[in-house]
Amino acid sequence: MDEDIKLLVWKKARSVDGLDDSMFRKDACGALIMWDKFGEK
Repeated sequence: MDEDIKLLVWKKARSVDGLDDSMFRKDACGALIMWDKFGEK
């Protein structure tokens, strides 16, 4: 995944209370995503 696209999508994800939002977010479906693993297959 292109880093620019990854960052744009990451910024659309929601922050999660109690978690560092630079490392963890929730996607549009409510799934928890982690920056280090985001975009991997």
